[in-house]
Amino acid sequence: MGYINSQNQLEAKRIVVIELKKIKNNTQIINGQIVDVSQNSPVFIVVPLNNKNSQYQIETDSNTIKKIVTGQKIIAAIKPDEKITNTFNLVKIISSTSKE
Repeated sequence: MGYINSQNQLEAKRIVVIELKKIKNNTQIINGQIVDVSQNSPVFIVVPLNNKNSQYQIETDSNTIKKIVTGQKIIAAIKPDEKITNTFNLVKIISSTSKE
């Protein structure tokens, strides 16, 4: 961040200024319940707890899909898949509960 000089003031050697409009952050946080886990590919479907009429198709890796079961409630960070419309890539599972 900088250096403290002899007068105990913070000095900056370099300041980088950017426009906030240029920063693109597509990450979304969802809180929902897993309603379907694909047997053929590492994809699962989550229905948000606050909107039962929508759903997210989320693609993950083969290790994570083994730990996911239908009925589980999760909080996850996801990003839109640039190649497949209406599909999201799992960034991280923040919290999960076992099936109730």
